[in-house]
Amino acid sequence: MGIGADGDWTGEDGKLATWQAGSWLFAAPNDGMRLFDRSTGQVILYAGGWQRPAAPAVPAGGTTVDDEARAAISSLITALISGGILTGN
Repeated sequence: MGIGADGDWTGEDGKLATWQAGSWLFAAPNDGMRLFDRSTGQVILYAGGWQRPAAPAVPAGGTTVDDEARAAISSLITALISGGILTGN
């Protein structure tokens, strides 16, 4: 899946690799594919490129949102990042 592949993966940049029957098989990703990234604990989607959900901006300022609501939203965003659902900005 990475760029700059070498060794057994030379020339296979951007493809998915699987080990089967003693050799590597490579496949190009298709729109709609979803993978689990163990390094981040996230499910990522392929849609013209690998897409990761991004965290919304933490609320700041304004007169409508009070401190308690802002703290609750910030806690939710932190929990979603910790759970691997969103990436931090």
